[in-house]
Amino acid sequence: MAAHIQSVELSGIRRVTKEQFYQELQWGDMVFCSGRAEVSEVIEGLTKSPFSHVLMVWLPFARGPWVTIEATIDRGVHVGLLSDYTGGADGSLVLARRKLTDAQKAAQLATMIGLVDDKYDLRQEISTAAHRLLKCFPVVQPKGELFCSGLMDVGAQAVAPYAYTMDAVHPNMPAPEDIYTDASVDAVCALVM
Repeated sequence: MAAHIQSVELSGIRRVTKEQFYQELQWGDMVFCSGRAEVSEVIEGLTKSPFSHVLMVWLPFARGPWVTIEATIDRGVHVGLLSDYTGGADGSLVLARRKLTDAQKAAQLATMIGLVDDKYDLRQEISTAAHRLLKCFPVVQPKGELFCSGLMDVGAQAVAPYAYTMDAVHPNMPAPEDIYTDASVDAVCALVM
């Protein structure tokens, strides 16, 4: 089980090279990102976590590149390239895995692919972070728009939900930290940059 860490660099998670990182990948794995961009640092500060982004990886073709299914501010829910993250420009990565069957992973991926082109809900993410900081701030409820960890949660709900539940203390979808620390998630390795 992955546990809260203060930083990827000091976590004790086995460090690997970029080549080793790719060798460890299995389709359906999650990659947790520790970014250096201003918005990443704000998210990490408000959630008290080194993670500002999470995505799922898959390999649609045996010889093709590893791709991602993710939600980002500029593109909403979309399919991207993992190489955009492993180049080292924006920070360290932690590869994590849940013990799911191939059928569960396929159902989760199908659910998430069905949401491609949904917009990224920055207002919801900011309101969630503000509410975690001071409970008096309200949370903007989702309106068919997701942020990265919300997308992961919706995918998981289709096959094997995370233990995270929305309630008065957690009025919104989970943050990357909530998914990372779920009892079903195991850290595999870290690509420290």
